[in-house]
Amino acid sequence: MRAQIDFNTGAADLEQTRARWAATKATADADIAQFSTALAAFGPVGDGCAQGRSLASPASASTAVNPVLVACRSEFDAVSTAVAAAGAVVDDWSHHIEMMKDKEHIDPAQYGQQWREMVQAAPADLDRFARASLELTNHADCPDPR
Repeated sequence: MRAQIDFNTGAADLEQTRARWAATKATADADIAQFSTALAAFGPVGDGCAQGRSLASPASASTAVNPVLVACRSEFDAVSTAVAAAGAVVDDWSHHIEMMKDKEHIDPAQYGQQWREMVQAAPADLDRFARASLELTNHADCPDPR
């Protein structure tokens, strides 16, 4: 959808837009499957900051906070926000891929209307993902709290 948005604003010409559409369509199913696999793997192990560990420092559990785990939590929160935002973009793209696969069975006017609505709605998810991705640049790799 970013290709269509770029075309609509004049940031890309028709040839560039068609090339971007072709490139993303060619790998869409594999890309979506790869994201789904990564998301499924991230879910159960993503929050390594909390697995059986307390944010309290071992030396003084009642008063001090372990700065390594606090940093890890901050890192994890930024990653989780980016992953959720990416999921919304991938869901939008997946919906469109399925729509394209059934294009010949959909009324052209209805298809066009759905496409225009998707393009109009896309910036919200794309922008949220862009902001979350930029936020990740403010975080160092999560330190190993062991």
